[in-house]
Amino acid sequence: MKELFYPKHVAVVGVSKNPSKVGHVIFANMVKMGFSGHVYPVNPKYKEVLGHKCYPSVEDVPKVDVVVIAVPAGFVPDIIRQAGKKGCKYAIVISGGFGEAGNEELTERLMKAVKESRIRMLGPNCIGIMNTKNRFDTVFFPLHKMIRPSYGRVSIISQSGGLGTSIIDKSAYLGIGIGKFISYGNAYDIDETDILSYLGKDEETDVIVMYIESVKNGKKFAETLKEVNRKKPIIALKAGKEGKAKEAAKTHTGSLAGDYLSFKAAFKTAGILEANSLSDLFDYLTIFNQPLPKGKNLGIITNGGGLGVMSADEAIRQHLNIVDLSKEDKELLEEFLPEYVTPSNPLDLVADADVERYKKALDVFMNSKDIDMLLVNVLFQAPSISEELLNPIVRAAMDKRKPIAVVVPGGKWAEAFSSILSMNGVPTYDAPERAIRALRKLYDYSKVVRQRE
Repeated sequence: MKELFYPKHVAVVGVSKNPSKVGHVIFANMVKMGFSGHVYPVNPKYKEVLGHKCYPSVEDVPKVDVVVIAVPAGFVPDIIRQAGKKGCKYAIVISGGFGEAGNEELTERLMKAVKESRIRMLGPNCIGIMNTKNRFDTVFFPLHKMIRPSYGRVSIISQSGGLGTSIIDKSAYLGIGIGKFISYGNAYDIDETDILSYLGKDEETDVIVMYIESVKNGKKFAETLKEVNRKKPIIALKAGKEGKAKEAAKTHTGSLAGDYLSFKAAFKTAGILEANSLSDLFDYLTIFNQPLPKGKNLGIITNGGGLGVMSADEAIRQHLNIVDLSKEDKELLEEFLPEYVTPSNPLDLVADADVERYKKALDVFMNSKDIDMLLVNVLFQAPSISEELLNPIVRAAMDKRKPIAVVVPGGKWAEAFSSILSMNGVPTYDAPERAIRALRKLYDYSKVVRQRE
């Protein structure tokens, strides 16, 4: 499916001069972002759009690798046939109004056109694709309303276009780089398993995030999950688990949501990291820019005793080990700690801790042979803590010797420092519980990796 993500010639059907129309936004976005290939607007009403020659039909476009269709549903089958005659290999159907709306006759016409034209189709009823590498982007949200993330090695699969775009937007805000995003909608042809399989082989994807409501072929999906998760971590958020939620999922994409217990069993067998909410999803995603821990021994540093106690409580709940420090590590700490600070784990640097005390404590814990992962709590509101502490924390996170998570609780003042850390790739949280659960997921995946070695 590489050509679907890296087309050289794209036709957008349904481009209007009205900036509020979906077709216009898709075309305008690619023009403004500098799509690396050629993009052609198609609409018989216009001679030009945004200074680009506009073509009356797909058949009139010079060449087409991928056709993006954003017109009323009834016109879609004919456009698919036109694209097939032009030698087009892939269609992304943004248009809705098929099976999810109870229009089965139109669905049959669409699938007949797809089959006879030998075209692979993404959708219908989807947002399509975003590839930050070549700036191929069919997401019909204007650039000023939804910031595009920088290039990264996380790829997102989402059955819901709207939910998927919120993940993109939040990722950009948090400074998480995204490589590819795929919204596949009703999945009449290309489905979640096809996309998952492709990303499993994609050399530019290290982590896969998946929002899913239903699957077409449960057995094939479960097998693919297991195969791909051996190579790279998959973080999954399953919606439509029961009752009214399952009914809502069926209305959304026209598919049965399926038995959640079956999904849960498939996730567990494959070692998938399941998130129970969007907050969980981002907590887990954020930590995966860190190295995998060699074990589950957790070191905790804090300048607030209560935060240290809460951290220890959650660590115990998550079955992480809070190990005693070695004699050598304690001696290193005693060299710079005041007499009223006990060299232990958790290490409470107390409220008068300054940047230098934090920096030296970080060095000891990062170099300790007994600590596999590190949690750093920081009350930036403390009078002796300044923005200078950001540098040693960022350096520790970039060091990649062991994973580090940082907790910065509080209001606006804390949020300002938290944002800086996040934008520098430091996994940052507003509560110890969230950070430790994320570290636990990182440890869980490290076990999957060790089993395959």
